[in-house]
Amino acid sequence: MPHIAIHRDEAGTQRRLASDRAILDAHREARGLLWVHITEMDAEDEALLHRLRFHPLAIEDAVSRQYRRPKVENFGDYLFIVLHGIDDAGAVEEITTTELDLFVGPTFVVSSSMTSLAWSEHLIEQPAHAMARGTGMLAYTIIDALVDSVLPVVERMDEVAETIEERALAHPSPDLLEHILRLKRAGAMVGRVMTPQRDLLARIARGDYAPLDGENGAYFRDVTDHLERIEDLSQALRDRADHLVVLYHSALGLRQNEAMRQLAIVASIFMPLTLLTGIYGMNFQHMPELGWQYGHFAVLGIIAVTVSVGTFWLWGRAFLGRGQRGLRVIASYALEPHEIRDAVRRSAEGRERVLDTSHREADDPAERPR
Repeated sequence: MPHIAIHRDEAGTQRRLASDRAILDAHREARGLLWVHITEMDAEDEALLHRLRFHPLAIEDAVSRQYRRPKVENFGDYLFIVLHGIDDAGAVEEITTTELDLFVGPTFVVSSSMTSLAWSEHLIEQPAHAMARGTGMLAYTIIDALVDSVLPVVERMDEVAETIEERALAHPSPDLLEHILRLKRAGAMVGRVMTPQRDLLARIARGDYAPLDGENGAYFRDVTDHLERIEDLSQALRDRADHLVVLYHSALGLRQNEAMRQLAIVASIFMPLTLLTGIYGMNFQHMPELGWQYGHFAVLGIIAVTVSVGTFWLWGRAFLGRGQRGLRVIASYALEPHEIRDAVRRSAEGRERVLDTSHREADDPAERPR
């Protein structure tokens, strides 16, 4: 797909670069800040990475569709970072991950992914705050948006787990078990890809990698806190899924016991009727009721009275229930792209307020409270 390039010069003026030649010129001049965002990488985008003179091994990792563990590689004058997030374009019923690659240098950031990420649209539409404070802050903003897009999905998974738990005892159907197993797989997938990123970002926050050191450490520590929350939620989801499996089998056993109870109730009601029909089904020649004109109707009346009395007696002793409601449709925990964009936008607005405040304090030290 066509890539998007934004350049911010030393005077603070930002403009879109419409051609590869303009991108290469801005990269070669190394003045200001250049951000190139590549979505759904193709052969044209791969050629651009080669023309930017990135290492062939880093380019190979960026264009490969195989799973790569989160990592940071230092190539001297730039860093190559591999991270993972939720694939917005994935299947609705499943959680799938996608890879985000970052080339971070002193005057440039190149971000690329194999899929379209909904949260990136907000950063591209309003890049002023992201690019106003240099390369480190731009890289932080991209990584923070990636993590913020995962959190609402995990929280939605937790809501689905609560719905499943509420309905497990009411209707332990095979569909419910399928939801439980899908939830367990999704929680395991999120934990598998997000846990290594916490350690990676912790090293960045300590200042182990330039240019992502110095004053940016506090911001990367905040992202690390978000990752720890995601890790805790995903671990809790896996534990909860294990509990739901046990609960499902327990509820299934209770359901079978309930079925046996209902059968016992039916047998209790119809046992007297079997006795009556058995008596009058005998072929004795001399039975007083056989010659009675209303004998047939009298037996039917006795049967009706017996059924009614037996039913009300069992109802009064709470042996009969009032029925169960059907299982509600359990929604998928995958969110629509616009919901992810809204969550990331709210987080970005809060971050921008913090950055504006800290920026003013840095520019006007005399206004700081003593």
